[in-house]
Amino acid sequence: QMDRIPKKIHFCWLSGEEYPELIQKCISSWKNKLPDYEIKCWDTKSFDVNICQYTKDLSFPIFKTYPRQNPPN
Repeated sequence: QMDRIPKKIHFCWLSGEEYPELIQKCISSWKNKLPDYEIKCWDTKSFDVNICQYTKDLSFPIFKTYPRQNPPN
């Protein structure tokens, strides 16, 4: 039998703020539509953002507000 791709959804939330309504709806839809998937949130509690420059840059204020300023259509 071939190895299967793990049933995991990974997402990042590095602002430390509560999830806005849109993100809450997305997470809820994943749980409802994909009940056998594990949902893993990488946040400042589970990941050291200072580990490299790329993730340090992701904690800049512009990245924290980008999804709210540019919601998906």
